[in-house]
Amino acid sequence: MSGAILLTMASFVPIGARAQAYSGPKCLGPYCVGQPVSAKRLINQVEAPGEKFSFWMFLAVYKSTDGRTCLDLRENPDSPDDITYILLSDTSRCPGQNSKDDLRAWKTPEGVGLGSLERDVLGTYGKPTSEQNGKSKYHEQCAGTREISYGGKLAGSVRTTKLGIHNGRVSCISLSNIEYSGPRCLGPLCKGQPQPSAGLFRRLGLPLGTKPTEGYYCFN
Repeated sequence: MSGAILLTMASFVPIGARAQAYSGPKCLGPYCVGQPVSAKRLINQVEAPGEKFSFWMFLAVYKSTDGRTCLDLRENPDSPDDITYILLSDTSRCPGQNSKDDLRAWKTPEGVGLGSLERDVLGTYGKPTSEQNGKSKYHEQCAGTREISYGGKLAGSVRTTKLGIHNGRVSCISLSNIEYSGPRCLGPLCKGQPQPSAGLFRRLGLPLGTKPTEGYYCFN
């Protein structure tokens, strides 16, 4: 399609932050951003004796013995020896196996963890890079009614940490070592700055009632 623009709904997913210095938490429990995290070492720390769990589709899930906390670990597809992403959630719906580690005790170096007050998060890390009202959409286990993100450049690459906020307290925290150093924007679309699709389509001139073909919109 010469001269055409293809847009999918994935284009509007906020995955990152503006290219500024990273100001968010650098560690949560034993997991830190900006440095490799060994999958074997982290699994040995959380896996209960007698249980053996292998990654499925690069994902492993563990729950606290009291059933109130869930930990998702994701391997790096390009380097399976490393954990590239973790999500710690306050939830009683966790499909994982029991962890021998006290997952609820995992904190950032500044003492922020599940149940921390939002005002303490803001007092520690400052104004978030981005914020979304409404239920957090980045993971179904995150019971957040709002999502705040801290992102920016760390060790030459853009990193992002997200926190779900429920009733004024932290309900989930995700840290990622996925590196990104490419462009932040293409025309009106920018990473970390969600934009309603309806407004963009009106700007591009999508006729009313037009249906997408196989999930794509094509503009010449």
